[in-house]
Amino acid sequence: MKTPAPGDVFLVDFGMVAKTRPCVVVSREDPDAGRATCTVAPFTTSSRSTPYEVAIPKPRWLAKPGVVNLQGLVSMGIHDLGRHLGKLPVDDVTRIKAGLRFALDL
Repeated sequence: MKTPAPGDVFLVDFGMVAKTRPCVVVSREDPDAGRATCTVAPFTTSSRSTPYEVAIPKPRWLAKPGVVNLQGLVSMGIHDLGRHLGKLPVDDVTRIKAGLRFALDL
């Protein structure tokens, strides 16, 4: 599998029965990383209007607009990622990175 890049969106199975969720890759693209892992943040349509969420306009591959939940970060093996849905525009990725700096106090 190609190394996922920031902004790539995949369906991820979090182990709940029949529940997969779109997630955006937030970790750096590094084909020479020591481990085949990446960090993802889930999309949700249940916004709580907090600074830990980044609003995303409706991409063609999602049913409606939503937010990226930066409090829901998960690291996982890249082979555990599901179907690739698409890639977010650079502007959205830039806003997610700014949100991560806030959420992680960087």
